[in-house]
Amino acid sequence: IGNSMPATDSIPPADPLRNPLPLPTRPVDVLSEWRRLETALAAAGRELAGLADQVQAGLGRQQADIFRAHEALLADGDLRLDLRRQIEEGLSADAAVQHTFLLAARRYRQQASPLFQQRAADVEDAGRRLLRLLAGEQEGAIELPAGSIVVAEELSPSQTAALDRSRLAGICTVGGGPQAHTAILARSMGIPAVVG
Repeated sequence: IGNSMPATDSIPPADPLRNPLPLPTRPVDVLSEWRRLETALAAAGRELAGLADQVQAGLGRQQADIFRAHEALLADGDLRLDLRRQIEEGLSADAAVQHTFLLAARRYRQQASPLFQQRAADVEDAGRRLLRLLAGEQEGAIELPAGSIVVAEELSPSQTAALDRSRLAGICTVGGGPQAHTAILARSMGIPAVVG
């Protein structure tokens, strides 16, 4: 079914959100780390605003609101205070992001409502974006051969929006559910998807 690709070409690098970061060996410069984080937060806001505009033009306002919600999450005052506190307690900006976003995602996953549980993927998506920007990395394009079926443990909303739907025959993920933003985007893009 579709085109297959060698596993070595399709295995992504270690998940930056879940890959443990080394503890600092010397005290962190709180002001410097906070500035790094503020720079990454501003860049993430710009990326998400651009992505929301692109998705709105191609799929509609409701789908674009997924990324506007990511943008609002990163602008949240309580989240920023928590990140600042983590840095003041001696974590690097990267470790503060990792700790804060994993904890927030865990809280969503512990909710009784499947809808809230599936929002954990959005929190993780925003956290990965920040970690990528803190590392100075650009967002990589996902290149697919025509007729591809993407099979993955999970696809983030950002990854899903970046897929070239003209080359995609379907999506299959282990995680997620029908109300997950990845599934919503796939439906809007007219891509058959099996999730969860």
